[in-house]
Amino acid sequence: MSELVEPRKHINWKEIIHKLRFLLIGLGCVIFLYVMYFAFCFNAEPFYIDRSNFWKDGRNIAFHIICWVLLFGGLVTGVYLFINHKLNYRIAAIIIALMGGIFVMIYGLSTPIYNYNGNWNQHDLYYGNLFSRYYMEDLDILDGGGGHFGMIMTVYRYNILPEVIQHNGVSDFSFSAVLERYQPKLFYLISAWFMKFQTIFIHANEGLVSIDGSTAYGLTNQEWALFESLRLLYTMMEWAQIYFIYKIFVRLKLQQKPLLIAFALAIFNPMWCYFANWANNDGMSTFFSIIAIYYVLCYMQDGKTYQLLLTALGIGCSMACKLGGALTAIIIAPLLVYRFIKSFKAPKQERKGPFKNLPEWGFVMIQYVAFALIVFPLGLGFPIYNYVRFGQDIVFFSPVNNEALYIVNENFAERFLLFPNADTFRLLWVYHSNRNAPAYIQDTSLITAIIKTSLYGEYGFGLSFIQCLALYISALALIFFMMFVTPYRIVRFIRNKAKQVNPLRIYLFAAIIIVCYGWAVYFVNSYPHTCNEDMRYIPLIILPLAGLVGTTYQYFEDHENIQPIALVGKGVIISCASLFVFCAALTYLTLSPWYVG
Repeated sequence: MSELVEPRKHINWKEIIHKLRFLLIGLGCVIFLYVMYFAFCFNAEPFYIDRSNFWKDGRNIAFHIICWVLLFGGLVTGVYLFINHKLNYRIAAIIIALMGGIFVMIYGLSTPIYNYNGNWNQHDLYYGNLFSRYYMEDLDILDGGGGHFGMIMTVYRYNILPEVIQHNGVSDFSFSAVLERYQPKLFYLISAWFMKFQTIFIHANEGLVSIDGSTAYGLTNQEWALFESLRLLYTMMEWAQIYFIYKIFVRLKLQQKPLLIAFALAIFNPMWCYFANWANNDGMSTFFSIIAIYYVLCYMQDGKTYQLLLTALGIGCSMACKLGGALTAIIIAPLLVYRFIKSFKAPKQERKGPFKNLPEWGFVMIQYVAFALIVFPLGLGFPIYNYVRFGQDIVFFSPVNNEALYIVNENFAERFLLFPNADTFRLLWVYHSNRNAPAYIQDTSLITAIIKTSLYGEYGFGLSFIQCLALYISALALIFFMMFVTPYRIVRFIRNKAKQVNPLRIYLFAAIIIVCYGWAVYFVNSYPHTCNEDMRYIPLIILPLAGLVGTTYQYFEDHENIQPIALVGKGVIISCASLFVFCAALTYLTLSPWYVG
C-alpha cells in the first residue's frame, strides 16, 4: 500500500492578520508619516528666511492641502455612514482617532524646530550657542551644550552622557552652568539614537549651517537635518498616545457618545501638537505617564502581573525623561495600596508554578517587589547617579533667578482660585516677560496661563490672531458651561444619594486634577523667577477635564426625567465640543508657526 499523504493545512490568513493587526496598523502609520515627512516637510538645509516664507513654500502648501482633504474626508465619511445607518460607535472612534492623528501631524511635521532669524517655539534649546558648551577634560572633547539641543547633540556626537560642569573638581550648579544638564537623560538618549537611525534615510549637503551662531558651533547640514527629523519620532509618539487615551476612557467605562466626546476633546487639545514638535522632555515624559495610567487601570481590573510591570516601566521611563513623571507615581500609589489591602479578603486564585500556594496578599506582595525592582532603578537611576558623582540634590531644579519672569500679583486667590478673572479677558497670549512693568503683560493667573498655553503654546503667533482668538473663545464657552453644570451635578448627587457611581473613574479624575494642579501651585510659589505657568508641566490634567465633559453628557442621558435641562445640556455639550474641535483643526491648518518675538 502506498503511504498515506497527510493533507496540507490551509493557512488562515484572516486569523493571522487579526492577531497581527496592531503591528500592521502601527507599521502602516510609521510608513505614512515617513512618506509625508520626506515628500513634503524634509529639507536638507535651512530654508525659511523669515516666518512669512512659511506660506511661500509650495511643498508646505501641498502638505496642508492634503491635510485639509484628509480631515474633511474623515468628516464626510462619518456623515455618509451616519446617513446610511452604517456608523457605529467603534467606527466613529476610529474616524476621530485618524482625524486627531492628522491634526497632530499638521504642526508636528510641517513646523521646523529651528530655522533662520533665531525663531523657535519652545524654551531652553540653546541652539548652537557656544557659551553653553563645556570642555570635558577627562575625555578631551567639547560637549554639545547645556540646552535640550546640546544635550541631544552630546549623545549623538560622542555617545556619552552630558555631565554637570565642574571647576577644579567642584560641580557648578548656577543656572548659566547647569542649564538642562541636571535633567534625567532617557529623553536625550532616545532622541540621539533616533538621529543615528535616521542616517539610513538622510544624507544632506556638505557644509556648515548658518543659523544664529551655528557656524561657529560647527553644526553641519547633516546634523541639522537629522535633528529636524526628530519631529518624526515625536509625532509617532503622539500618534501612539492617541490609542492609549482612547483605551483609558474605555477602561473607565465611558461608552458611546460620552466616550466619543471625551476622546475627541482630549486628542484635539493642541498641547499634543507642540509635543509632536518640541525637542524637550515634557512630551516623552507625558507619553510614558499615559502608558502607566492605562496599565494600572488594567491591573486594577484584571490583576495580571505583566500589567503591573508595564505600569512600572511607564512610571520609570517617565521619571527617567523628567523627574516630574513622579507625579504619576503619586497618582497611582493609592490605587496599589487599595489593591494590597483588598487582597487580604480576596479568595486565593488558582495559579501554576512556584507561587501556586501563596495567598492572594502574598502573591500581590511578590508583584509589588517586581514593580519596585523596575520603577526605582529606572526612575531614580539618573538622579542618584548625579547625586553620587556630582553632589546634585535628588530633587534639583535649575536655579533660575530672572526678575523679568517674576509674577508681581501675590494674592493667592487671584492667582490660583478665581476664574474668570481679569487675565481671562485682558490679553490673548501668554508672554514670559514683565520687562515692560508697570505695563504688566504676563498672566498673573495660573488658571488662565494653563488654558492659553494648552491652546497655542508659550508665545503669541504671528499672522494668526483671528484663528487663535476663535479657538480661545470656543474653549471658554465649554469651560464656562462646565463651571455652571458641575455644581448642579454635585448638588443633585448629594440630594438624590446616587449609588450608581464609578469609584475608579472618580478617583482617577480627582487625583490627576488635585496632584497636577497642586504641583503647579507649589512650583509657582517655590520658583517664582522662571517660566512656571505652563500646561506642558501638567498635561495629564487634559484627560480628566475631557472626561468630565463626557461624563456630564452621560449624566444628562441617564436623567431624561429632568427635561428640558437634560436636552439643553446635551445640546450645549455637543455644540461646544464640536466648536472647539473645529476651531482647533482650523487654527492649526492656517496659523503661522513663528511666534511674535
